[in-house]
Amino acid sequence: MIWPIVATMLSLVSASPGWVGAPVAAAGRTDSVDVCALFTEEEVAALSGDEVRAPRRTTYRFGTVTSSSCWYRTDKGSWSVKMNVERGRSAEDLQGMLKTLKGVVTQTTTQSLQPVAGIGDEAYWGQVGPTNGSLHVVIGTDFLTVQTWGKAPGAGTLEKTKGVATVVVNRFKEKYAASK
Repeated sequence: MIWPIVATMLSLVSASPGWVGAPVAAAGRTDSVDVCALFTEEEVAALSGDEVRAPRRTTYRFGTVTSSSCWYRTDKGSWSVKMNVERGRSAEDLQGMLKTLKGVVTQTTTQSLQPVAGIGDEAYWGQVGPTNGSLHVVIGTDFLTVQTWGKAPGAGTLEKTKGVATVVVNRFKEKYAASK
């Protein structure tokens, strides 16, 4: 599967300007985000029609950037939803990271990120595989990624992922975007 390659490449993007050192837990920081509150376990259960396992939560700090994520998956593997919020970049560093991300995606998937209208300040869709896709959304200098994948119909599609991402982005804007 191509996702491990993309994940490795994204970790290299993290080493671009504005990122320094190894990840360090950032518990209690004001720039961390409760990502699991942006799209809940109950909403994943309703989306999938399946029991949802307890979410995996992580928060790391890379230089000035705090990366907070939440990953839900269903018992039967019909759906996985992973959300990530990165905060702390300057506008210049964000543009550099986006340029690197676009290059990495093209090199690892032979596809380019596709612009998506109607969500965030700018957004890009990347199809990782037939049932796996990621929507990357910029809000100011914050960077949100919503990825879905699984065996169920619609898992990993732009339509379903954008539906989840719209909820995530709206809740993020309500709770966090003005608090920077």
